[in-house]
Amino acid sequence: MCRSWTRIAVVDRHGEAALAPLVMTTVEYLRIETTCRGVADDIDIPAVEAISVTQAIEWIITVVK
Repeated sequence: MCRSWTRIAVVDRHGEAALAPLVMTTVEYLRIETTCRGVADDIDIPAVEAISVTQAIEWIITVVK
């Protein structure tokens, strides 16, 4: 439930266009090429949002993988 609210908050604040870069930078994070805070810097959103969304996307990628 928390993951859904986080995604909705990011879409509401930054638009759907922010989701694609989040997924791509999360993949970089999983490859240990950046940090969660680096994700925030890359797509210019607050660190707390990037961290929570990265965790949600990481969970989705883990389940799908």
